[in-house]
Amino acid sequence: MKFWIVSVLCLMLSTQAGFAAPSCAAHKGMTAVDMSQPANTITTSSGKSGFAALKAMGVNTIIRYYDWANEDISCKALLPSESDAIIAAGFNIISVFQHENDDPESFFIKSRGSTDSKHALTLAKANGQPKGSAIYFAVDGVDQTIRDMVFEHGMSNGHKMSKKRRRHLIHADRNFIRHIRRYGRFLKYHASVFHKPVETIKATDMNPAIIRYFEQVNAVVKTDNNYKIGAYASGAVCELLLGHKLIDYCWLAQSTGWPGFDHFFHSKRWAMVQERSTLCRTWNFEQGQSLPPPQVRVLISVCSFTHRCGDAVCTASLLRVVRCLCTSPFPLRVCNDVPFAPHISVPFFPPFRPSDPEDQTH
Repeated sequence: MKFWIVSVLCLMLSTQAGFAAPSCAAHKGMTAVDMSQPANTITTSSGKSGFAALKAMGVNTIIRYYDWANEDISCKALLPSESDAIIAAGFNIISVFQHENDDPESFFIKSRGSTDSKHALTLAKANGQPKGSAIYFAVDGVDQTIRDMVFEHGMSNGHKMSKKRRRHLIHADRNFIRHIRRYGRFLKYHASVFHKPVETIKATDMNPAIIRYFEQVNAVVKTDNNYKIGAYASGAVCELLLGHKLIDYCWLAQSTGWPGFDHFFHSKRWAMVQERSTLCRTWNFEQGQSLPPPQVRVLISVCSFTHRCGDAVCTASLLRVVRCLCTSPFPLRVCNDVPFAPHISVPFFPPFRPSDPEDQTH
């Protein structure tokens, strides 16, 4: 039986061109994969199961997402049937909460940290996540987004974006559609949120909203008293949250242009570092509809774990190891006879698996 863990050496797959990783292969030393769709539904053209293909890459840990389960229509949220399959296949799991956490406006909602952490705890308990392990909460580049909005405000002379500008951006990369939409909203909220001229707005002006969010996460998660708290963020936000003692671990995003990347990377205070994507063109998810192959992120971290905290194995890889992090040695066991529903409350520490004979007497 494998375990939920705090940090590991990690991996990502994508359908897009322009990635630095080897084709459909892990960077040297990477042992974990981050994906936003169910790991147990991957198919490959070679006929291997997704789990077998990942193991062939050297992957032993899968990073999956918590979301607002009652609103999740993209299969992003990790549910018990999948976590059971991941554990049965011999993998470890890391959990990260993400629900529109790449949008600055999410952090302007005053109760958002409380709401998100309650959803995260619901899924953690439904999946049997062990006490002492960490739930990461994403701060997915919102500080950089504010910098982008200020830049766009200058490019557009403080006005709405011109049709010519929109066409130019979309022609360059259709992903700019999100940027265009966010800039339109930024024009409506910046004055009431930041109370200063646009040209003076900085990435750090997001800090009060981010701190409030994690203060609320702490209030909810620490009251529950089962889990540690992590963040996925830019280097600047990692520094901010660690400095305020609002998180135990930080997962440094791979975008080197985001605020504070170099300084935090060289500080070695991270628990994980995200790397560039690899490309698996012939992989797909079984969802009953046409979907792109899985997107998986490549990460560097300091330790991989086996069955017990004392078995942590530090790996030098491409980086000098400075410390090892480990979790309490609790097995992940999901009750297959308990149906999942939003906001369920089940006593999962430790739960039992009815199919396991040794558990029948519990």
